[in-house]
Amino acid sequence: LWAATIGAVAGPALGTGAAARAGTLGAAYLVSVVCYALAAAGSFALLRPDPSSLASALPQTPRAAPASGGPERLEKDSVGIAVAGLVTSQCVMVLLMTMAPVHLREHGVAVSAVGWVMSSHVLGMYALTPLSGILVDRLGGKSVLALGLALLAASGLVGAVAATHGAVALAGTMFLLGTGWSCGFVASSGLLATQGSYAERARTQGRADSLVFASATVASLVSGPLLGAIGYGRLCLIGTGLVLPAALMLARASRGRDQHVPRAAHP
Repeated sequence: LWAATIGAVAGPALGTGAAARAGTLGAAYLVSVVCYALAAAGSFALLRPDPSSLASALPQTPRAAPASGGPERLEKDSVGIAVAGLVTSQCVMVLLMTMAPVHLREHGVAVSAVGWVMSSHVLGMYALTPLSGILVDRLGGKSVLALGLALLAASGLVGAVAATHGAVALAGTMFLLGTGWSCGFVASSGLLATQGSYAERARTQGRADSLVFASATVASLVSGPLLGAIGYGRLCLIGTGLVLPAALMLARASRGRDQHVPRAAHP
């Protein structure tokens, strides 16, 4: 993730209009192909033993019998919240991020400035992921997911205002959007990875990934028509609205968890 941050932040400096006219942009694609090939070869040669074989060899802790359906219900709720958090984080991020460069170019912002705006977004997404992980360890996945959803909603509200205030204001919006994605995606992934046995996790993760990226594809496809129809400011408000279902699920599950906490017996 940090390598992705370095590439995304440095990329705009290498892809300005003058550099692109000189043919540097084509060379950048070639460099990317070579680097991906090296990464694939390195993973195949050096990632030994395969992490999945190590995980499947670990002793599995037997499940405790559910008491009145409480623990089983809580685990199902956690899976649902994790998937909702993943889908929401990815959809809102894609919806607002995809059209930000188009919006800026429509308002005459230079390509180089557009590049730096997008760099601020990737910086928020990836550079702060270790912090997101630390917060999950200390505060719990659901608390950090709540923080991520709040940041995503805030980025939509800020973006609705920043849409008419130029590249600098929108760079702040993109950074906030990226940070919200980081908190939401890391926290939701952590929640999903702790539910069920190893085999169940693999199946659940596969289904979640399919749902996440299918819904993100839809968000990407509809973002352009929405931009043309209602403008970037209102598109940002739609992004804020998309956060509400996952936030309601999280709040409802938190109340349900409190109801399942055993109380001390009265003397």
